[in-house]
Amino acid sequence: MNPCQLGPVAQIGIIVEDIDAAMRHWAQACGIGPWFLMKRQQLDAYIYRGEILPPPDVSLAFANSGHLQFELVQQHCHTPSIYRDFLASRPQGMQHWATGPTDYDLAHRWLVRTGHIPVQEASGNRGRLAYFQHPSQPWNIVEINEMTLARQSTYEKIRLAALCWDGENSVRDFSEL
Repeated sequence: MNPCQLGPVAQIGIIVEDIDAAMRHWAQACGIGPWFLMKRQQLDAYIYRGEILPPPDVSLAFANSGHLQFELVQQHCHTPSIYRDFLASRPQGMQHWATGPTDYDLAHRWLVRTGHIPVQEASGNRGRLAYFQHPSQPWNIVEINEMTLARQSTYEKIRLAALCWDGENSVRDFSEL
């Protein structure tokens, strides 16, 4: 597999302590929005550093700037996760970059073969996802998303909403997509 087959960077993940304040900041100070908020989301089949655990309780918000999507993540519980690891070592900020490879399983195998360690994996109603770290650069977390039709449709709706956003109604419920 050629590294380019991971696909382009599609998303920047930012870990926050207060998702409402973060959405307001990004909308007002950066002009990025509208934000689509999923409150108290739980994924299925959660694996953290090789251990099957109950999934963490997180709120997620998504908005685009052009083709680049931003994801805000706030964890509400003490379940071990890469989100909690991040906040334990530094203040809130950019934690990962994500891509949607055309072949999720091939990309997963390629990342493992090149020395990346799967540190968190889960699945949900929009498909699978996995986060990887490389021992030589543990702060550089790569997320791959299985690009199901449901995920592709959701990402496209978020992108289109940003294109015609007038700055009003900067936070919307995810169910509006």
